[in-house]
Amino acid sequence: MAKRTLLYPGSFDPPTLGHYDIVKRGLKLADRVIVGVHGGSLSKRHWFSPEERIDLFESYFSPEESAKIELCVYDGLTADLAIEKEAQGILRGLRTASDFEFEFSMAAMNKHLAPGVETIFIRTDENLAHISSSLSKDVLRYRSVPGMVSELVANKIRERLEELGS
Repeated sequence: MAKRTLLYPGSFDPPTLGHYDIVKRGLKLADRVIVGVHGGSLSKRHWFSPEERIDLFESYFSPEESAKIELCVYDGLTADLAIEKEAQGILRGLRTASDFEFEFSMAAMNKHLAPGVETIFIRTDENLAHISSSLSKDVLRYRSVPGMVSELVANKIRERLEELGS
C-alpha cells in the first residue's frame, strides 16, 4: 500500500508552535508530511536562510515524529514540488477568515497545475491562531513570551535582532 503523503509548504521565517501544530495534526491524516521551506520570494525578505529555517523547524520534532517528516528547501511552484514528491495533498493552516480567501485562490491554482493533488485545510488551534512568524519577531524584540515559538527559535530571533541592531 502506498504511503499517504502531505506537503506542508511555507516560508516558516521562523517556524512557530502553530506551524508545528499543523504538522502534528497532518500526521494524523497521512503517513508522512513533507515540510517544504520555500527558498525565496520576490515579495518577502527573510530573516533566516532556508537552511536555518530547516534547522529551526527540525528542533520541534521528537525522534518518532522526525521518522515521519521530511524537510526540504524548494524554489518554484508548490504544485510542482507536490508532483515531484508524489504528495496526495497540500496541507494548509487557516488562522483567520481572511486567510481563507488567499488560500482558496492558491488551492484553485494548485489544482489547476496539479489536478491529482488535493488541498487540505486545517483550522489553526484556537490557542495558537494569533501567532504568526512576523508577530513573533515583533514581540520578541521587546520581551519574552512563552508559547509562540520554541526557546531555541526565540533565542535565534534575539540573536538576529542583535545582529540587525534592533
